[in-house]
Formats: sequence, C-alpha cells, structure tokens
Amino acid sequence: MLETESEIREYILEYLQEWKTCRIAAINCKCKSESMFFNVLVVMVANGEVEKDNNFIWLPKKE
Repeated sequence: MLETESEIREYILEYLQEWKTCRIAAINCKCKSESMFFNVLVVMVANGEVEKDNNFIWLPKKE
C-alpha cells in the first residue's frame, strides 16, 4: 500500500512513464488513503505534471 504523498506521486509518475495512461481507480486502490491520493492528484494536475479526465490520468504531451 502506498502510504505517503511522495510514494503516491512517485508511483504515478513511474507508472505513467511506462504505460502512458492509467485508470484513476487502478492507482487509487493501491493507496492507503483515498483522500490523500486525490489530494496528490489535484496538486499534480495543478503543477502540470499529469492531465486527467473523470476516469484516466496521463502525462501531458511535450511540445
């Protein structure tokens, strides 16, 4: 289980670098705290590290 914000963030970035896209629920179920996962995800979207819709997250396209 992913327990800290840094563990969650690192896992998301590593996963997306390998697979490019992921269902939000697939990563959420690996986290000890659902609210912490969504807090991390909101910050990552605000910082431009990832993009998301209602079901999926992915790395932003490089220009």
